[in-house]
Amino acid sequence: MLVTTRLRRLALAMGCALLAPAASLHAQSNQADGKASITVDAEKAKAGAALWTARTCAACHTIGKGVTIGPDLAGVLERRERAWLVRWLKEPDVMLRADSTAKALLAEYNNIPMPNLSLTDEEIEALLHYIAQESAKAGTR
Repeated sequence: MLVTTRLRRLALAMGCALLAPAASLHAQSNQADGKASITVDAEKAKAGAALWTARTCAACHTIGKGVTIGPDLAGVLERRERAWLVRWLKEPDVMLRADSTAKALLAEYNNIPMPNLSLTDEEIEALLHYIAQESAKAGTR
């Protein structure tokens, strides 16, 4: 029973985490290479923090505190392109079937898939601002 509960929490949190790192396509970018670096908007980050808690992202992810069940999201905005992150947060189930990076992450994290949390564009952007804010606190963007 404990294992089942943890797996459910993990699945929900993975949706937030790798996620956690996506912003809308029209969000501000600081890099010409398409990476998702953004200038943090405090209000959006606050909304993202509420989503992070409500969607139990911390059950599987941290931001700057190391790997748990899922990846540490510190600096994810520097490692992934914005369009990839948006799509990942929008439809991880689709990406897990076709995207090589998504498949590699699945394999790396014990084949525990990120669930589709049906996030809106606004929620995705808020999560990205929160992750950017917390990454900066951790010493990475």
